[in-house]
Amino acid sequence: MKNVFKNLPSFVKQIFTKSCQAINTRLGFYVLVVILMVLKTLFAYGMDFSWLHVSSPYQVFLMLINPIGFNMLVLALPLFFKNKHLFYGGMMALSAGLTTFLYISIVYFREFTDYMSVNVILNY
Repeated sequence: MKNVFKNLPSFVKQIFTKSCQAINTRLGFYVLVVILMVLKTLFAYGMDFSWLHVSSPYQVFLMLINPIGFNMLVLALPLFFKNKHLFYGGMMALSAGLTTFLYISIVYFREFTDYMSVNVILNY
């Protein structure tokens, strides 16, 4: 592993090692999963939902911060588990569930060119 870092500047080595140490904690893993889910949601907004047809800077701001709160709230549930296996299993299960829900929303939008309503979600 040290051969990989041989040509990197020292500050890059420090940043990489500190970020790896932070991810190895529960809170660091939680933050990583939230960031990845938010990026996945924003990618879906851009590629499949045509950026939700936003037109003003205020709407762009709302579109960018919208998935952060929901993902933080849902993915915080496994933080209540003290058991390490329950925590990581819960994080993976919730992440897979949110990804599945996002995929179902994309497929529904492609088929009907409309967003899923609460009634459609409850009928599933």
